[in-house]
Amino acid sequence: ENLKILDFYLPRLAMSSNSADRVVAYESLFYRHLLREDWPQALKMSSEIRRDMAEGIFTRDLIMVPFHDKNGNLFLALMVQPWAAVEVVSATPDTATLPPSAFVAFVAASKAKADLPVKCLEKFREYLKREYAQCFGLAMDYHEEQ
Repeated sequence: ENLKILDFYLPRLAMSSNSADRVVAYESLFYRHLLREDWPQALKMSSEIRRDMAEGIFTRDLIMVPFHDKNGNLFLALMVQPWAAVEVVSATPDTATLPPSAFVAFVAASKAKADLPVKCLEKFREYLKREYAQCFGLAMDYHEEQ
């Protein structure tokens, strides 16, 4: 029930922001696709952004993803500057390194297991790799220190 409220209000909050064109708010279903490693469905949820701009979510500064754990604890994952946590590897030996970022923060509505942020981070990184390939068609890797 609480996720339905978040699913309703987060996109509206993003759109009412002064920086609405720099913010994305996904529904909680997005995180379920990540957990199941259903990459086609997760990528489909961001396809509208890619239609508007070829660089897709990498033109955004903040991505909000609500979710809950199996105990019903609510969380909000904030991906900050997703474009800044990547190292792009082109077909040539040249490598472009982008500046560091805060990457992912977690806002918990209640207690969580200590491994939850690590698990989420792994899923977000995998998603961003696939999203980057959809946008640019290049191989990429992430700075592990992020």
